Amino acid sequence: MSGELGQRLDELRPLGLHVLRELERAARELGVDKFYSPAWEAGTASLRRDPADGSMVLVVEWRDARGYKSGELVVNADGSLYAECDVLLPHPTDSRWFVEAVTAWGRPGAIHSEPRLLQAV
Repeated sequence: MSGELGQRLDELRPLGLHVLRELERAARELGVDKFYSPAWEAGTASLRRDPADGSMVLVVEWRDARGYKSGELVVNADGSLYAECDVLLPHPTDSRWFVEAVTAWGRPGAIHSEPRLLQAV
């Protein structure tokens, strides 16, 4: 990959790998042992214009075997980021909950993460 997209991907690869590990850590901390974050290289990257300020935002998406989006990392021009990845498993210790996804947000050096839970029916 060349040009601006290739350069941004190369620059942000260490951060992207860190965020993917953080998503995996959040799932493991919850007790979900069947979740593995996607491989960085398996993502499809694009640059998109932020409608709010006109800056270019790096977006990396991951898709499952059926082609459905299963994860995404968005890195804004100011360095802030948001990521999420599907888990789609029952909560391992509390049957009242279903683990929809794990999410991460923040900036390099200050990444936070948490599971996104749905009430089980």
